[in-house]
Amino acid sequence: MKILIDWVEKHMKIEVWSDFACPYCYLGEKKLEKAIAEVELKSPVEITFRSFQLNVDAGSYDGQDINTLISKNMELLWMKRKRQMIILLVLQQR
Repeated sequence: MKILIDWVEKHMKIEVWSDFACPYCYLGEKKLEKAIAEVELKSPVEITFRSFQLNVDAGSYDGQDINTLISKNMELLWMKRKRQMIILLVLQQR
């Protein structure tokens, strides 16, 4: 999720780029809504949602169970993150 914030004519304009199929993007959207409500801004906030496909190689998944697809993607994401953490730990030892 990418968020762009700009002040236009005394109100805040927020542009949110996210993948509607991404659970983390959804959580980020809810946190943004909560933050805006907690700040209690006196001027209006204009939010524009833009679509962004996180996995451009996703292809078509006709007839496949969404839970299976998500779990496969989450496993892959978890493995990539673990690899990144190991690389960071190795680099810190140099």
